[in-house]
Amino acid sequence: GLKKYEKFVRITTEAEAELKASSNGLKKLEENIVIETDASLAFSHLQSKVQDMARASGIAITSIRPLPPVSYNGYTGLPIFIDGTCGISPLGNYLEALDSPRSFIQVGELEVSAAPQNMLRIKLQLTGLKKT
Repeated sequence: GLKKYEKFVRITTEAEAELKASSNGLKKLEENIVIETDASLAFSHLQSKVQDMARASGIAITSIRPLPPVSYNGYTGLPIFIDGTCGISPLGNYLEALDSPRSFIQVGELEVSAAPQNMLRIKLQLTGLKKT
């Protein structure tokens, strides 16, 4: 009986530690989603973040516009459409930045076509998350 009880206590303690670590991990990840409750403020925040990341990567955005929000379980998806120009390397840098675990921005659609002067024209749909 005692060995069984000790094993139960050990497993329970390990499970509690894992649960706490998962909870802390989720809180840390949620710090990277959009926190504004108002949809227009949330889109504005996301748009700024997306533009700053694009500029830092070397992408020239020619237009950017929000698309209708999408509801998920406990979250709202905030889709944004971007039209811009860049070289292949800046596009790679931008996609890599978007793929960061801290960005919480999903790439939905990406269309790439040739543009003058060895540039690429990109059409990109990104979706950020906000807690509902």
